[in-house]
Amino acid sequence: MRLYRVKRFSSSTAAISRRLAAAFVALFSVCGSAHADNVIRFATLEWPPYVSSHLPGLGMTAKILSDIAQDRGSDARFAFLPWVRAMRYAQEDPDYAGYFPAYWTEERARTCSFSDPIGVSEVGFVQRKDAPVTWNKLEDLAGMRIGIVNGYANGAEFDALVTKGVLTTEGAAEDLDNLRKVAIGHLALAVIDHAVMDYYAATDSVVSSRRGEIEFNTKPLIEMTVHVCFKKNAEGAAFKQMFDEGLKRVDLREMQRSYLARLVR
Repeated sequence: MRLYRVKRFSSSTAAISRRLAAAFVALFSVCGSAHADNVIRFATLEWPPYVSSHLPGLGMTAKILSDIAQDRGSDARFAFLPWVRAMRYAQEDPDYAGYFPAYWTEERARTCSFSDPIGVSEVGFVQRKDAPVTWNKLEDLAGMRIGIVNGYANGAEFDALVTKGVLTTEGAAEDLDNLRKVAIGHLALAVIDHAVMDYYAATDSVVSSRRGEIEFNTKPLIEMTVHVCFKKNAEGAAFKQMFDEGLKRVDLREMQRSYLARLVR
């Protein structure tokens, strides 16, 4: 059973099918090893519940990409790497069609042909319940050490204040590291996606044992869509067209709600 809801086709189904067929022909004509043997390769990371080698369908976003590829007669394959390496490999190695799940940023847009959204991410701060942080503007957090994940984008305003030295951050390899640091009191705040926090709170032994001691800050930082970053060339444009056509039939919010409900019930 699919883990997301597919919208009904309209009366223009035939026209859409013709466009998809044309896009698929174009894809074969321009794509090299990134689509060898009907396999489309993506670089990604462990970021449950969006994508993980340990989850059904390899996670919410990977499941979407796999289903779209399968509908086009292809097989999506995923290499799980540290995030900085995943971004680099997907840009430099012709074996990869792209990397995901990536937030849109102005810097990435210079090298990425971004797909339409493959997920919706509510980003905020995890904190201890016995030491809640109240803030109205990000500058109010100056002087605090805030956990981040190396290589992640955290919204243009937050990232700009970090670059200017207004905000002080402590980098980690993954969200779970930061979540554990907050849970044991090493950090007062860490930037995290709400669904990621809920997933680890339900599945990680260290975090789940302290679930009653942590919470998501009442003021979200930003809501961002996540995308596939395809190469910014003819090959990337063909892949983008192919997957964007499939994404038109996906109700992202309902898919995420349903998938998460199955995981953490």
